[in-house]
Amino acid sequence: MRRGCRNSFCSGKLASHSGGVSRRDSIYHQRRRGEYQRECEWRDFVGLTATLNTFVFKILARPELKKPEQLKGKKVGISRLGGASDFSIRYALTHWGLVPDKDVAIIQVGGEPEEVMALQNKAVDAVILSEPFATVATRAGASVLADLSQLGVPYTMHGFGARKSFIQANRDVVIRFMKAYLEGIYVFKTKKNVALNVLKKYTRLDDLSLVQVAYDEMSQRLIRRVPYPDREGIQTIIDQLAKTRPQMKNLNPADFIDPSILKEIDDSGFVKKLYGN
Repeated sequence: MRRGCRNSFCSGKLASHSGGVSRRDSIYHQRRRGEYQRECEWRDFVGLTATLNTFVFKILARPELKKPEQLKGKKVGISRLGGASDFSIRYALTHWGLVPDKDVAIIQVGGEPEEVMALQNKAVDAVILSEPFATVATRAGASVLADLSQLGVPYTMHGFGARKSFIQANRDVVIRFMKAYLEGIYVFKTKKNVALNVLKKYTRLDDLSLVQVAYDEMSQRLIRRVPYPDREGIQTIIDQLAKTRPQMKNLNPADFIDPSILKEIDDSGFVKKLYGN
């Protein structure tokens, strides 16, 4: 990361988060729908990227369960209530004609390793996992009921955002920050050994074949070179939240994104130069 941008990041002018959001943060990491709930009342915020703009989870179940419809009357384990796995399973169940919390119990069990253990111990009948833990579960005998990324639903699950006021006052800093982020995506996509070592560190898995599955899925299929923020991805979140919060029904997803930063960088030829084309 460039020095000026790094200094701004460390001083608190730029901040990255995965979870709770503080209003004093200028740039932060948006990952869970709860953050969008808070930002609906904070109109100064806009999303700058949609690094992951679809569901990344798979539904794994006991071997005897073969179809999503068989989840009726069963218990599904998730990482955290209110988190991305919770949002995703509720959307999927509704898509399959099942009523969350009525037809299917949704149980918080902890992180993805804990979900795998809960399924193996028969504490739940199914779990919702991303790679590489989905493969961990299948190798232990679980059946794959569905790959939610195949639903083709835009869903902004992961990205960076900023205050409009901060962008206006510090556009050069934001551009440098986003260039560094795009360079990170480039390294992830093109420096496989570096990326695999990082994934091994954060997944705490030593089995290279498992880490390889996650790398292939993320680098080749799910993460775009230039992850523009997406109106439809935000609309999916608004539509889901509006079912219990009618006041959100008329929100305009365009009010929550600003693609101009990435467009300026993209139009400059920066990304093409990175990849050599």
